[in-house]
Amino acid sequence: MRAVICHAVQYAKILGAGARVIAFARNPEKLAIAREYGADDIVDIKGKPAADIGRELHQLVGRNDIDAAMDCAGAPEMVQLAMSLLSIGGHYADVGLVGDRVDIPLFPRVSREQTLHGSFWGNNTDLGEVMALAAQDKIRHTVKTFGFEELNDYINRLRVGDVVGRAVMKF
Repeated sequence: MRAVICHAVQYAKILGAGARVIAFARNPEKLAIAREYGADDIVDIKGKPAADIGRELHQLVGRNDIDAAMDCAGAPEMVQLAMSLLSIGGHYADVGLVGDRVDIPLFPRVSREQTLHGSFWGNNTDLGEVMALAAQDKIRHTVKTFGFEELNDYINRLRVGDVVGRAVMKF
């Protein structure tokens, strides 16, 4: 949902068995890329409480909850939002690492039989699959290279969620 939104959308389209894919982000540039990479719908969440996002979701798809969330950042506010939007039996997968704590109420997770998954890194098989998808032009990458002298600027941009795709330092 953050820096690598384009990958999450593409994987959801490939692996989602025809599921409707909705991208959530605060940055209009990220939402545009999500749409370009196959998102069926996009939702700008900047400055909106979860209840308003749920209502907007209901206008788009006829319900105010989601079956699954793939979060590519793990920022605490994004975890809370995603978990608040999960349906009964919903699944949340965190494949990013921004924060170091998850502060979500336990009772709704248990009573609604929701699942929380985490993944810090894939294995060699996963990497091979990603490379094969890229070689077949089934996934695309958004990469911005920058020089060593721009490192501090890019670290600050990452902190505020202002990097679209991958930022790669070239030296």
